[in-house]
Amino acid sequence: MVIHFTDGASLEFEFPPIENDLNSMELINRLQNDQSIALHAEGRVYVIPMQNVRYVDVSPAPEKVANKVVHNARLIRMHAP
Repeated sequence: MVIHFTDGASLEFEFPPIENDLNSMELINRLQNDQSIALHAEGRVYVIPMQNVRYVDVSPAPEKVANKVVHNARLIRMHAP
């Protein structure tokens, strides 16, 4: 998962594959709805205010995701900030 911030910085996190569809949908819903996200990594807890986040790249995509996600889109071009 790569978190891209409004100032152009980014953080990349790696975690084990999400084993069930309910947990993957919960992750997507939390990214869309919560004011912040907390991640425990390398003995630290990162609390990231979503207001500072431009977008989040979750890869590989979960097999099943929330109904709010548009499926079968194709990225053509990404512009730098």
